[in-house]
Amino acid sequence: MPKYDSLLLNCGGGIINHSQQSKQYRGAAALAIGIGGTGVAALAELKQQVYLQLEPDNPDSPVPEYQHIQFLAIDSDTTDIDRMRGKAKLDKGREFFSINNPNLAAALRAKNLIEGDASLNWMDIDHIDGLLSTQGAGGVRQVGRYLLISRARNLISTIQAKCTQALEGMTGSELDVYIFAGISGGTGSGCFLDTCYIVQKALENMRKAQSANVMGFFFLPDVVTSKPQVAADPVKVNYNSSNGYAAMKELDYLMSLKDADDWFRQNYGTFKIETQEPPVKMCHLISAAKADGSIVANGFQYCINVAADYVMAYLADVELPAANRNATDGSSTPTTEYGLTMRGHLANVGNGVGGLLREHGANLSYHILGAANAEIPMTQISTYLAAGFMRRFKETVGKDQLNLRLSQDAVSDWVDQIGLTAQQVYNDVTHGCPNLMLPDIDIEDLRTFGVQPHGQAPSPWDTAARNWCSRCEGQRGRNRAALEGELPKSLLDEDATDDSLIGRTFRKLCDIAKNPELGPYYAAFLLSRNGDDLKAAVEGAIQEIQGQKRDQQTYLDSAADRIVQASTNFCANRFFGIGDKRAYNDYVDSVKEYYRTYNRVQECTDVENTLRKFREQLENLNSGYFALLTEVLDNLLETFEEDEQWLDSSAASASSGYTKRILQLSDIRSKLDEAIDELNATQLVRNFTEHLMKDPKQWKSRDDGKIGLYISEFMVTVFQTQTNRSLEDYLYEKYPETGHNSAQLAQAVSDDILDGVYNDAKPMFWCSPTFPLGQSDDNNTVTFDSSSLSVPANASAVCSAAQQFGAAHREFYVRRTGLKNRIFALRFCSGIPFYAYAGMSQMKKSYDENRTTQFGVGAHLYAYTGRGEDDSGFHDWRSFLPVPMPYSYEPSLVDHAQELLALYDEGERKGIIYGQPVNQNGNQAAAQTAQNAQNAQTAQNAQNTQNTNYYIRQSAPQDIPEYKLEDFVVNGQLNAGDLQREKRRLQDLLAGMYDPANGGRQVALKNDGAVSAGTACVDRVRKDYFMHYPMLQRIVRQELEKQEKIYRAMEQLDQIEEEFTQYKTDMTTFTNMVFYGMIECLSATGEPEYDRISRAFYKYRDRRGMETEKILVEDSKAFRFGKKYPLYEMFRSYRAMEPDEEPRQEMDEREAELRKQTRGANDHLIAAALEKRWNAKALQQLVRDTANEKDEDKAEIRRFYEELVSRILGYKDVFTDEQWTRTSKVASNPTPAASAQQAPARTWTVSPGGSTIYTVYSDRSLQMAWDAVNNTWVPLTAGMWVLNKAGDGWETIQLDAAGNIING
Repeated sequence: MPKYDSLLLNCGGGIINHSQQSKQYRGAAALAIGIGGTGVAALAELKQQVYLQLEPDNPDSPVPEYQHIQFLAIDSDTTDIDRMRGKAKLDKGREFFSINNPNLAAALRAKNLIEGDASLNWMDIDHIDGLLSTQGAGGVRQVGRYLLISRARNLISTIQAKCTQALEGMTGSELDVYIFAGISGGTGSGCFLDTCYIVQKALENMRKAQSANVMGFFFLPDVVTSKPQVAADPVKVNYNSSNGYAAMKELDYLMSLKDADDWFRQNYGTFKIETQEPPVKMCHLISAAKADGSIVANGFQYCINVAADYVMAYLADVELPAANRNATDGSSTPTTEYGLTMRGHLANVGNGVGGLLREHGANLSYHILGAANAEIPMTQISTYLAAGFMRRFKETVGKDQLNLRLSQDAVSDWVDQIGLTAQQVYNDVTHGCPNLMLPDIDIEDLRTFGVQPHGQAPSPWDTAARNWCSRCEGQRGRNRAALEGELPKSLLDEDATDDSLIGRTFRKLCDIAKNPELGPYYAAFLLSRNGDDLKAAVEGAIQEIQGQKRDQQTYLDSAADRIVQASTNFCANRFFGIGDKRAYNDYVDSVKEYYRTYNRVQECTDVENTLRKFREQLENLNSGYFALLTEVLDNLLETFEEDEQWLDSSAASASSGYTKRILQLSDIRSKLDEAIDELNATQLVRNFTEHLMKDPKQWKSRDDGKIGLYISEFMVTVFQTQTNRSLEDYLYEKYPETGHNSAQLAQAVSDDILDGVYNDAKPMFWCSPTFPLGQSDDNNTVTFDSSSLSVPANASAVCSAAQQFGAAHREFYVRRTGLKNRIFALRFCSGIPFYAYAGMSQMKKSYDENRTTQFGVGAHLYAYTGRGEDDSGFHDWRSFLPVPMPYSYEPSLVDHAQELLALYDEGERKGIIYGQPVNQNGNQAAAQTAQNAQNAQTAQNAQNTQNTNYYIRQSAPQDIPEYKLEDFVVNGQLNAGDLQREKRRLQDLLAGMYDPANGGRQVALKNDGAVSAGTACVDRVRKDYFMHYPMLQRIVRQELEKQEKIYRAMEQLDQIEEEFTQYKTDMTTFTNMVFYGMIECLSATGEPEYDRISRAFYKYRDRRGMETEKILVEDSKAFRFGKKYPLYEMFRSYRAMEPDEEPRQEMDEREAELRKQTRGANDHLIAAALEKRWNAKALQQLVRDTANEKDEDKAEIRRFYEELVSRILGYKDVFTDEQWTRTSKVASNPTPAASAQQAPARTWTVSPGGSTIYTVYSDRSLQMAWDAVNNTWVPLTAGMWVLNKAGDGWETIQLDAAGNIING
C-alpha cells in the first residue's frame, strides 16, 4: 500500500507547522547548483532543509514553492535522482540538467570527430578509450568534462533561466550562487571548474556579474572515501585520492590567476571564456576527517549536512541592526551587515584574510567549516501527535470495528431509512399520479360496440384510459428526473439535496461518516462491501421490481381475456333492470383492470430504470469518492504507523554528528500522549472527517504534496497548543529549576547548550600537525576565524544568552534569525592554505604513482595533444601546474627548486625583478595603481605588511637580428655609420625596453611576507610566490633571453667591426705575399701559375732548421675550394693559422719587411698577371659561377675576389703604366707591349646613385672606379650612372663585353 512521502519522517517529511518556519531572507536571491554524485547529495539536503525550515512563497500551495531560491543538479547519472522521495526531492523535469550520453562509448571511439572539434583540443582521446563506465564518467575527469562541454550551450541557457527566475520580483539584483561538488570522482571533479566559469559567463551575459557572488563548496577525497563501501575498495580510494590531488592543483592555481599573471581560456563551442578571475569568490574545502586524521562516524552525511546548514543559515531571514539616525537632519544611515548576511560575511572575511601574517608564500583562499546544531525536534513532535491522532482514529472508527457494527440487518435498516427499498422507490416514482376514471356509456349505445377483440375496449373507454396512462407517464417522468439527479460537482454534502436518490444517499453517508460512533469507513463499507451493502440492496430492489413486472405482464394477458368475456356476456344477454347493470359494471371493471395492469407494467419499467441509474450513480460515488476516501485513510494510517515505528527506533534519537537535541521526543512523550488521549470522539471523527469532506479535491487527485499539506493543516490546528510552543517554552520545561526566570534561563542555555555547540562546531579539517590553526606559537594570527551563532529572534532569553556568549568569544557574531526551533553555531576559519591539509601527501603519492597507469589518463583538464590553433591542445597541466605547497614549507616537494631560485637571483641581478618603495604619504590609491595587476586586497594591506612593492619587468616582443658582416659592407667597404647607429639603437633599446611608452609593463610579484618575522621571512615568502607561478618564471626567462640577445647582438657588432678590420689587414698582407712572390703557386706540371693553381705553398725553416713547406692549397679533398677557387682557399689556409704559430708569424714579419722596400722593376709581374684573370668582368661571371654555393660560402667567395681586384688596382698605382705593361714569363698570358704612342689619359664621373661619386681613370682601368671616400677600387656595373659629355646631366652607364665603360 503506498505511503505519503511528504508525511514520512524518514523521507524528510512529516507534519510541518508553517508558523514554526522562518521567513526567507529577501536581501538576495539564491541559486544552488550540485555537480556529480556528492554535489547533488548536498543540493538535495539543502532543498530538504529549505522545505523544512523556510516558509514557502504560498503556504497554501500543496507543493512548496521558493521562487527566489532555485536548485539545479548537474550529473551524468540519474540513479540518485531516481531514488529520491518526499516532497523536497529534486524535480527531475525542472531541477535536473543531464549531461548523460547514452552512446558515450561510441562517441568517444569516433576520434576523428573529437580531434576535429576545437572545443575538445585538450582531450587525450587516444588514451581514454576503454576506460568507460556504463554510467557516469567512470572516474575519468576528462570524460566528465567532455560530457559537460558537449552540452555547454544548453547549460549556460539553463543557468541564465534559473538566475532570471530567482531574481524575478526581487527589488534588488543581488544573487548568491552556491556550487557543491566532490573533487575526486569523474563527473563532479571533471565539471566543477568549468561550471564555475560558465556560471560567471552567464552572469556576465545578464550583466549581473558585479551584483552576484559565486561560492564553492568542494568536498575533499576523504569525504567520499569515508563511505564504507568506498573505503573497503583500495582501487576506489586510489583513484579518488589521485583525482582529488589533480583537481586541487588546478583549483589552487586558478584561485590566484591574477597573481600568476595567467588566464583561463576555453572554447565551449558557441561561446568562449577568457578570464583572470578565480572560479569562485569564496572557496570552502570540506573534509570528513578530524584534526588527527580520524574519520567521523557517517562522515559523508555529516559533511553534506554541514555544507547545507551553512548555506541554510544565510537563506533564512535575519534581524539587522536599526539604521543610525542623524539627530540634525533626521536622515538615517544603514548599519553594517558585518557577519550577519552573506555580503556582510564576505566583507568580514575579506578584511580578515587580508590582514593575516604570512610566513610562507601560498594561496590563502580557502575556508573550512565546522557546524553544530541544537534544536527542538518540532517536526518529530508534530508528527508524533498526528500519528497518535490516527492511531486513536483507527481505534475508534477503524475497519476493525465494522464487523461489530455493520451487519445485514443494519444495512437493511439503513436502506429503509434512506428510502431505497423497491416499494419506497416505487412510491417515489409514482408519487402524484391520478386515479383511473372511465366515462359512463348508455347501455344500449355500449351494445352497439359489440364484442371486443382481444386487447381492445370500446373507444370512449379506450381513449380515456390511454389519456390516463399518458398523464401517469408524464408524472413519473417528472419524478424520475428528480430522483435520478446527479450530485453537485463540488461533492460537498451541503450542496446535495434529498430530491435525488444519490443526493439523499450521499448526505446520509456523509452524516454516517461524521458520526463519532460510525465514521467514514462505516459509510464507505455501507456503500460497498462485497455484497452486503447499499449497492447490493439496490440490486435486490431491481430484481424485485423485475419480478413484479413479470407478474404484471402475465396478469395483463388475463385482463385482456376478461374484456373479451365481459363484452361477450354484456352483448349476448339482455337483462332488464338489475341484470343489465351488473353486466355493465362487470364490463367496465374488466376494462379498468386491464389498463391499470398495463400502467403497472410501465411503472415497473420506470422504477427499474431509475434503480439502474441509481446503481450506476452509487458505483460512481464509490469509485470517485468513498473508495478514494478510504484509500487516503488507509495510506494515512500506514504512513503514520511507519512514522510511529521510526520514532520508536534509535534513528529518531540518533545524533547526526552535528545536531544535538535540546530535548528528545522521549523527554516530552508523556505530555504528548496526554494530549493524544484527551482527544474526544468529536475531534477524532467528526472534525477530521469534516476537514476531509470540506475540500475533497485536495485528496481526490491522490497528490502526495496536496494530501500532506492538507493533513498537516488539520493536525497543526488540532494540536495547536503543542505545535505552536516556542523554543523558550521547551527550554523552561527542560530547565524547571529556572522557575520561568529569563535571566536564569539565559545562564542555563549559555552553560549547557551554547558551550556545547561551540565545542562541537570545531572545523572538520585534517590539519597538518605543523600548521597552527588560529594562533601560532608566537601569537601571530595565521588564520582568520569568523564564526556565527544563529538563534531564534523570538526567544529573548536565548538571544540574551547568545549576547553574553558572543562577548566572551569575540570571533562570534550573533545572528537573530527567523528559525524558531534551533540554535546553530558555525565556526568558520579562513586563510587556510592547502598545504595545511595533512592528507595532501597521500593524495600526491597516489597522483604520482598513477602517472603512467590507467588512473592517470585524463586526470587533468588539459593534456598535451598538439591539436588546435588556440594553444589549448598544447597545455600539459600535469607538468605545468605547480605543487600546491610553498618551497619554504616543504622544499623536497618542489621540482627544480634550485634552478628556480637561481632564476630568481639572476632576474634580480639583471633588474628584471625589482623592489619599489610604497608611497610614503599613505595614499593607498596611488600605491594600488602602482601595483598594476596585483590583487587589490593585497594592495590594501600592503602598507601593513611591508614598505616595498615588488614587480617583474616585461618588455614588448623585440626583433633582435642576427647580424652578419654583409649587413654593413657596401662595395667591399664597412659602412661604419650604419654600424654605429645600430649599436646606439641596441643601447637605447636596452635602456628603454621596459618603458610603458615602448610597450613595457610591470607585473606585480606578491611581497606580503610578515615584516615582524624579519627580512629573511619577507624574502622567503616572495620567492615562494615566484617559484609557484610558472608564468612569472617564463617572463623572467624571456627577459633574460632578450637581454642576453641584445648583449650578444652588441658583441656581434663589435666582432663585425673587428673582423672587418682584421679581414682588411689579413687581405692586404696575403695579397702582398702573393704579389711579392712569397707564396709559390704552381700548375699541375710544376710551372709558376696564378690562374689554374694546382699547388701553393710557403717555404720556411722549422725549429729544427729543416726547410719545410706550408701547403696553402693542393689537389686534395682537405681543401674544399682548391679546384674552383684556389686563391680563396689559399687565403682561408692563411687565416686558419694562429698569428703566433709557425709559419704564420714568419710570413707576417717577412711581408712587413718587404712592404717597406721600394718596388723593383719586376715586382708588378704577378699582380699584372692576376689582373688579366680577375677584373670587373670576371667578378660578374663569379656571381653566376657561385649561384649554387651555400649562402655563407657564396658571400665569402665573392667578397674575397672583390677585395683581390681592389688590391690589384691599388697595387697597380705604385707602378707607371709603362712598368705595369712590361711582361715576363711569370704571367700565364702575357699581353703585347703597349704602343709607344698612347692616347692621353681620360676620366669619367660615375655614381651608383644618391650622393656617392666615383672616378674612372683610363690610364688605370676602364672596368673599375676609384672611391676616394673609402680609398678603394669599385667594379663598374650596369646599374650605375655616368655624367654625360656636356657635363650637365646623367645617363645610364654602358659597358662593352669586357666590362669597359664606353659612354659618357
